Amino acid sequence: MSIGDRLRKSALFEEREAAQDGAVCFSVLGGERGASIYVHGRQFDITKSALRNGRFGSHNRQILDYVKQHGRARKKDYRLDGKEHIDAIVALIRGNNAAPDSIEKVDRDPDTAERESPMSSKALNTILYGRTERRPVGRTDVIEVFSTSDLIAQIRSYQEEHRELLKSHHFVFDCPLDGTNVAKPDFIWFGVNPGKDDEDWHRHPSNSEETRDFDFQAELGRSAASKNRMDNLRWFLGCDVFRRTTHCELFFWCSKYTDSAFKERYGYSFDRNPHWDFCCAINKSLVERVKPVAVLAESRRRLPIYERRLNLRPGRVYETDEGDVLVEERWFDGDIPFYCFDHLSALGTAISRRPAVKDKIAALLQARERRRAMRFE
Repeated sequence: MSIGDRLRKSALFEEREAAQDGAVCFSVLGGERGASIYVHGRQFDITKSALRNGRFGSHNRQILDYVKQHGRARKKDYRLDGKEHIDAIVALIRGNNAAPDSIEKVDRDPDTAERESPMSSKALNTILYGRTERRPVGRTDVIEVFSTSDLIAQIRSYQEEHRELLKSHHFVFDCPLDGTNVAKPDFIWFGVNPGKDDEDWHRHPSNSEETRDFDFQAELGRSAASKNRMDNLRWFLGCDVFRRTTHCELFFWCSKYTDSAFKERYGYSFDRNPHWDFCCAINKSLVERVKPVAVLAESRRRLPIYERRLNLRPGRVYETDEGDVLVEERWFDGDIPFYCFDHLSALGTAISRRPAVKDKIAALLQARERRRAMRFE
């Protein structure tokens, strides 16, 4: 049984809904695969290498000792009930002096905190706030963790009802490009549908997903193609925008192409498949929930599909001085721009235009963020 399947069947996943009424779940997945803290059913991930490399030092040991002392054990999962445990775990994660007397406290003098503990303020902020800017380690507010678990659950149920969709190795919906960021994204990156999945079936021979709740690529280690894809996205968007972007697909399930290969797999054509209404309704719900600064989309030749399925309004076309199209703009209802450009894997003249497209997108996003900041001042 795959790691993903074991997780789905574990007590941890069974108890996540129950956790929302005041429970904390702490899980050590296989010891060195990493750890997750669940507060009110919301997940804080400690990276896979954290336990193995000891990057989080005494904090991780304190948390584990506390959970073992007060929690109910099930193999390597532990369950704690009650708000006092939530407060205690949050205090330990954040390294402040509100930890219970039963746990040895750590000196968190801001001037010495980073030097004394391998868990730097940067690492803490990455987990707690989904960002790497330095913040006071003893900060007392708690990040509002963004969730689309209800929408993800609808997709899981839908593909069980429409079993031909399980011919796809996985579906893709609201999958943060930076898996450590638990905050609401500022940008949404759209593709038309996930590509081929032959290698994924070979590496992980059961149905899975790439979502905010579970990303099999991140859990099992990315394939060479996935690593290359992430590198290209990080270069194109820049590290800051990359970190604040989530990935979606207009059609959630995989196919090598959207022509005869799609029809051979699913039994109907891509354009006339019966799942458009469902996919578009879920994607529109995400856009309404996020209210992003902007939506970004690959493949200008597929722009008519985006326009038709997402009911986009016309916008500007951004060109070079020579008349080469860089970005085509459309609009969602609610003043949300949709920027479409050549696919990052496009060849030919698209390669030479890509740096200019990158710069234009950066300028457009910066302008949108300035306008949003002025609106809320």
